Amino acid sequence: MNVVIDEEALEKARKITGDKNYSDTINHALREIARIEVLRDGLDRFEHTLWWPGYVEEFGPNPPCPVAA
Repeated sequence: MNVVIDEEALEKARKITGDKNYSDTINHALREIARIEVLRDGLDRFEHTLWWPGYVEEFGPNPPCPVAA
């Protein structure tokens, strides 16, 4: 299989992930893309009626954490 890859982006990704070679870096990226899409699909299926409009805005950027019982 032949692909054209941005070498600078690949090298940067390899350094960030700590992978030893380009093949591992590419496989890591592909697995991460699949994982993100599964999460995105799950969020899309999440029942949005559980969110109360205005609730978060009442508390500002740092809403209080509930105390564990």
